[in-house]
Amino acid sequence: MPIARNVSALVQLAPTALPSDSAFGIASGQSLVPTSVSGASGAENAFFINGLNITNFINGVGGGTVPFDFYQTVEVKTGGYQAEFGRAIGGVVNAVSKSGSNDFMLGLHANWSPNSLLEDRPNSLTRQYSLFENETTDYTVEVGGPIIPDHLFFYGLGQWQEQEFTPANTAGVLVDQRIDDPFYGVKLDGYITDEQHLEFTWFDTSA
Repeated sequence: MPIARNVSALVQLAPTALPSDSAFGIASGQSLVPTSVSGASGAENAFFINGLNITNFINGVGGGTVPFDFYQTVEVKTGGYQAEFGRAIGGVVNAVSKSGSNDFMLGLHANWSPNSLLEDRPNSLTRQYSLFENETTDYTVEVGGPIIPDHLFFYGLGQWQEQEFTPANTAGVLVDQRIDDPFYGVKLDGYITDEQHLEFTWFDTSA
């Protein structure tokens, strides 16, 4: 079975992780259903990238949107984690972004998920799946390399996306939604000595 290109899909591969009640996603305005880890609700997880807490502090549901191509590794802690990962009684998603190296790199990516390839589901008493549509296209450019070889490196990513979707009708109202916010991210890594490492991470998900 193919895995979706988002952190929620990766978290659900972890032991004790299950999709949470869809009401959490509806209440927070998210298109992705949050994940329940170790029996906790979908609003009791914490999300980190490069040590930065990107959890939604308003309602605790989910974290800041980060493109899949910006991640290098994603670690899911389901219990027994250290005190530094506070404000969570469910799971902790501890991610690391990509970084530059002594070799220059340039990457171009394009992903297209047409609605015509989605599996059809029968209608239920509460959901009109025959009206559901979802089509996503995104274009990504990433570049990285050394500023000062062996000591200072940079990595940058830009993603332009277009997602059009119509949720399964639940209240007799059909609403077409569109997401086209760009994403920009930058990572700088400075190595003063073999044991001293300075790091700067910046990303922008605003419209």
